Amino acid sequence: MSNGATQVDLTWTDNDGAQAADGFLILVNTTGTFADPVDGTPQADDTDLSDNEGQVNVAHGVETYSFTGLTPETQYFFKIYPYSNSGVAIDYKTDETVPSANATPTNLLLVENFDYVASTLLTDNGWTAHSASGTNPIEVNNGGLTYADYPSSGIGNAATLQTSGEAVHRTFPVTNSGVVYVSFLVNVSSTWTTSDYVFNLGNDPIGIGYRARLFLINGGTGDFEFGLSQSAATADVSTNNGYSYSTTYLLVLKYEIIDGSSNDEVSLFIFDSGVPIAEPVTPTLGPVTGTDLSALGSVALRQTYANTQLIIDGIRVATSWAQAPLPVELTSFTANVFDGKVNLRWATATEVDNYGFEIQRSAFSNQRAANWENIGFVEGHGNSNSPKNYEFTDSELPNCDAVSYRLKQIDIDGAYEYSNEIEVPLENIPAKFELSQNYPNPFNPVTKIQFALPQSEIQHSVSLRVYDIIGREVAVLVNESKEAGIYEVEFDATKLSSGLYFYSLSAAGKTITKKMMLLR
Repeated sequence: MSNGATQVDLTWTDNDGAQAADGFLILVNTTGTFADPVDGTPQADDTDLSDNEGQVNVAHGVETYSFTGLTPETQYFFKIYPYSNSGVAIDYKTDETVPSANATPTNLLLVENFDYVASTLLTDNGWTAHSASGTNPIEVNNGGLTYADYPSSGIGNAATLQTSGEAVHRTFPVTNSGVVYVSFLVNVSSTWTTSDYVFNLGNDPIGIGYRARLFLINGGTGDFEFGLSQSAATADVSTNNGYSYSTTYLLVLKYEIIDGSSNDEVSLFIFDSGVPIAEPVTPTLGPVTGTDLSALGSVALRQTYANTQLIIDGIRVATSWAQAPLPVELTSFTANVFDGKVNLRWATATEVDNYGFEIQRSAFSNQRAANWENIGFVEGHGNSNSPKNYEFTDSELPNCDAVSYRLKQIDIDGAYEYSNEIEVPLENIPAKFELSQNYPNPFNPVTKIQFALPQSEIQHSVSLRVYDIIGREVAVLVNESKEAGIYEVEFDATKLSSGLYFYSLSAAGKTITKKMMLLR
């Protein structure tokens, strides 16, 4: 499975076994709860996921399907049901072996860390030459650039532009609306006396419409300047202050697609340290305008003059500032109450130097919040440019009306940031000890029994047992410690005879007994 900005690609291997499936029904939603399909009732394709659910039928042997039009930063769940026959004879496989998966589409359109073998050509590693092909081809540099707190710092190698010659590009999903951010690291060792551009955006296919051009300008005093144009062959604007050679800078190009003609805006942000959490109000250069492109779909590296030499690394293309230059990108953070506990789940799209997450909780009673307290820690993945999922269970809930949670993401160097806060009402924690009537009743041969345990300073030692009419124990359904909460257990009386039975719940020094009737 892979995922992009608005698309998730599913792949699987048909397990034919004794009988090959005729097809596969894939269900998708944003809740993770699925109703199994019913034999004899085929489901029509529904690929419009604007309502956050859908389904599609895929023939045997295809082994792949792509869901498109998804909402970035939304977690989607998938379940795939093999089936035989069709129409009213369709027969679905619905046991516990049915495969499932989940994915969170990110706003990252492209991540290029040049994690290739040193000295190999970019054109052998997913890039395409579009000018002067084969003339002084661009190679993979041995060693990447580093920049503190940048997600792609020190991952893989880099690209070396060191003479005149070949220009190459790499594509990303075509974008024709909104804003595109392109962040990357650059280290310039020399510039020619005549300025020219070394980086630009384009369409897919790239054509000749080069936009958002980044220029290097010789400062004449031992330093250089950056320049920028939307579409012009010379820089529309340039930095007044000089930048140092052999120094790594973080650059963020912002391309805003605006309705109309020749009014798209391009801006450039330049940083020599740090990564701002929010987009700065004022860019270093721009915004500038020029001839528009119909859409964006590629990044390009361009070699100019023999004396213009530089290294480029860590290219990230996104549709939000948060995903272009930030170090640890949290894409989801959710909580739910179950069995007297709160289960927290969160996911990241990328991580750099992520030591881990401290889980913090604040309790609410009578509308007043307590101080934040540390209740646990989950180790991070260090450096990663792929989605990672995390989970933590708060099994010792305080006696209160609600709790709030937040994550304290900690870098290896000790720097930290807080996530958004999520509040969890604790109305699902029962106020008293209860045993409900089994359902159905009478039953044959399976019934369900629900019971409630109130909040307590310690776990409840719980016993739920079944007795026959003369008091003999015939089943032990529960015999363990449990937190406060509402529980449900299933009682299967397949091996018992028809008649009246008693089920008895004991916990916290109390016992409740009820009757139930088994009818064969």
